Amino acid sequence: MKREQILEILLSVRSPQEGEGDPQIEAAFAEMERDPSLKRVWEQQYQWDSKIKKSIHSISIPEDLKRKILAQNQEQQQKSAKIISFPRYLWIPLAAAALLILSLTTFSFWENSKSNDFAQFEGRAVDFTQSVFMLSKKTPQLSEAREWLKSRGTPHSFQIPFHVEGLSQFGCRQVEFFGIRSSMICFQIEGVKKEVHLFVIDKADLQNLPSFGVPDFHERQGNAVASWTDESHGYILTGGVTLDELKKLF
Repeated sequence: MKREQILEILLSVRSPQEGEGDPQIEAAFAEMERDPSLKRVWEQQYQWDSKIKKSIHSISIPEDLKRKILAQNQEQQQKSAKIISFPRYLWIPLAAAALLILSLTTFSFWENSKSNDFAQFEGRAVDFTQSVFMLSKKTPQLSEAREWLKSRGTPHSFQIPFHVEGLSQFGCRQVEFFGIRSSMICFQIEGVKKEVHLFVIDKADLQNLPSFGVPDFHERQGNAVASWTDESHGYILTGGVTLDELKKLF
């Protein structure tokens, strides 16, 4: 199978046990164990699915509406019984399109509001790292990332903490919240195989900035976060790591 087919199959199931007996699913998970990048994508999707499922389950549905939904669902199942079933992974393009539309709608709504408060920008940055996103420039070289960011008019002459600069780098992209553009660089912590994401914003674009030079460590929406400033920039370093793991990078 091609990598794209393997990825589609992996994103259609939540565990290897769910695909037991299906040769294609079993082969896809076997390939995932040999390819850390595939495993990372699958784990990120699994975490995202869990968060969405948890949010949906927290919604209280009125009893009369619940009965109507169950009745309609039962009727639909009866109608669908005669339809030939397809492998789950064939529905992935439709599901991906629906999620993309939902993401675009949500971020479009966010961008209609305006704020230059650092804390609100930080919240958007954390939300962004927990969504599905693509890197615009994939490179392990920080110098190449700086040149790409410079060509896009986003911060590029910033200072990175020594231990962060020594991490493996995936690449970078430009991110914009509230009409404020920032640079985003993604790294991997080798020992724990987890990712952290550095956002850099021009200091003049934001208010209520964090402390100068000394990082403020805290947790936000399940992510560990470090925020600080220097003479010209504001910084946000965040990822699905523990506070202790994040503090070791400073």
